[in-house]
Amino acid sequence: MDFKIINNIKSAFKLTHTFINPVGIFYHQFQFIARVLVLEVFLADLFKKPELECDVKNIGCKEVCLNRFAPMTHWRFWNMELGFWMVAYMFFMIFVNLNKKIKVVQTTRKKFEVLTEEISDYNSKNDSWKEAHSLDQLKADRKSMIKAEHSRTYLVRTLAERHSDDNRSFMKLGYFFYIISKIIFEGVFLKLELELNRNQSQKADFSETWKLPEKYLCFTHELNEEGFTLPKENRSDYFWRDSEILACSTNEHSVPCWIPKSRMKSYGLLLMYIVLVVNFVLSSLELIYFFTLGRKKFEKKKN
Repeated sequence: MDFKIINNIKSAFKLTHTFINPVGIFYHQFQFIARVLVLEVFLADLFKKPELECDVKNIGCKEVCLNRFAPMTHWRFWNMELGFWMVAYMFFMIFVNLNKKIKVVQTTRKKFEVLTEEISDYNSKNDSWKEAHSLDQLKADRKSMIKAEHSRTYLVRTLAERHSDDNRSFMKLGYFFYIISKIIFEGVFLKLELELNRNQSQKADFSETWKLPEKYLCFTHELNEEGFTLPKENRSDYFWRDSEILACSTNEHSVPCWIPKSRMKSYGLLLMYIVLVVNFVLSSLELIYFFTLGRKKFEKKKN
């Protein structure tokens, strides 16, 4: 990887960490550890490609059952969760960069006011001061400041005007939006992860959803001859499909399938679900810290 890209990433984290409270900083560190160690080292080989062995010879039946078993792979699902966090963090970085530009505009305006005053009072200055400060140079500096002011976007100039005295309210808004976004999508992904686990384990109890059995029944019809199918409480609210599988038409009601490495995968599902829960808890604690102990964080005047 290009070291320049790595240095830019480090600089971005350093800049944003000025406004992030200690819980949020630990959240970032935990993300790196969990994603690199848990995903790449321990779970990559298990979950990158869904596996299902079915006792059937029909063309296409196994593929349809695999689609019912894993409508979305856990690997893609976990990376989607990471992607949503990165999107929320990207929007927070936009706030931080806007704040940096606003400070530049505000500093330039203050210097402009000083220059304007010096130019208007130039004739009243003593000779030694006039020798050190040329009137033409002062006017040229003021002109360059005006040019720099107009080169900024309308948004930056407007925000600099509205927050002329204090930028903390602007950054608080951006940080609050970032934390709330994390909490919302992490809660959604916790629910989706639970439903995906229930769809594969075909178990209703929460503590059993991550325990993948060796045998998975791919139901080809809603009911068999005895009026039995998978109980409703064992079905996923989002991923269960009860439509007939035409590719498995020779099977009366279900196709027996087996999940390779089911025990190892069960431990992997539990481990990753713990990571998702920790993410949600850390984001909630980050929000609590924001409203209680985090106010002083925005009093720092760093460029």
